[in-house]
Amino acid sequence: MQQRDKDEALQIKMDELKTLMMNDSWLYIRAGTKIVHEVHKARGGLIRADFEVREGRLGRVCLSGDFFYFPGKAVTRLESRLEGRPTEEAPTVLTQFYSEEGIEIPGIKVDDWMKVLDVRGR
Repeated sequence: MQQRDKDEALQIKMDELKTLMMNDSWLYIRAGTKIVHEVHKARGGLIRADFEVREGRLGRVCLSGDFFYFPGKAVTRLESRLEGRPTEEAPTVLTQFYSEEGIEIPGIKVDDWMKVLDVRGR
């Protein structure tokens, strides 16, 4: 493999990114923020949850797994409902979501979701 010199535009971009990415605010997570990744095998399939808890609130909620659900955008709407909510409200949000949205996820109940969303003791 032949070594090549970096052109000026690339070097400028590298210097910009170095300034950003070597900054402590980029490298270290903010105090009071927790990144959570949980997995639970429910009767209806595997549930995965990736989210952050910042000052007691859910953020960047991503729910996935190998389960079937109807209607098609139901899990995306559930993520939206959980976004920004205090962690202790998750059971209420889930219960309301199941009753109001008419969601069908065979073999997965509110208790199964709570196994991946409950952050107490972590």
